[in-house]
Amino acid sequence: MRVLVKPYYEGLIKEELADKIAEVIAIAYKYEFFVTKIKPSGLKESEIKLLLAGIISADFEDDKKYIIDKIGEFKSLSIDGTFNFKLKILKDKWAEICTVMPSVFTSEQLKEFLLYISGEKDKKIFVDGDGVYDCHYRRLLRSELLGEHSVLVETILSGAYEINYLSMPSINEQGALKEYYGSRITFLKSR
Repeated sequence: MRVLVKPYYEGLIKEELADKIAEVIAIAYKYEFFVTKIKPSGLKESEIKLLLAGIISADFEDDKKYIIDKIGEFKSLSIDGTFNFKLKILKDKWAEICTVMPSVFTSEQLKEFLLYISGEKDKKIFVDGDGVYDCHYRRLLRSELLGEHSVLVETILSGAYEINYLSMPSINEQGALKEYYGSRITFLKSR
């Protein structure tokens, strides 16, 4: 499909498209790559999803930048083409990650891993009910690239260090966030 765009918007639109394509590859494709290769015993299915979200989050910004650089080499923007033909180095890196993952992982190790990953970041997010927003109050929907919306998975994928509640998420999400983020959660009162 070809869309006509005024020349002065073309660069901005290509930049925005490249950013979104890079997110899809760095999250959804990476998750699909890992989900078949990383299956440590000792974790429930839901915990494996958290583990994979943490692994994705650990170097998300670097992966995304690399993908955007590779997308810039094309005249057209193709997700499958970029992934299958221009990202061999990235896929090799992902394969190496798979080889160093332990075959057994406990719930406590998962918690320590996620605390470590989030401790390496400095981002602040906002939780408003079941919505997660970045520091510019843009809605984050990265968890949907993994098949379902989850405040906890969204928070992990965002690379958040600190969470500010504008309004409380569901009881289940509150408990999960508290377990993994504890004292780094604050409640902002409305004015």
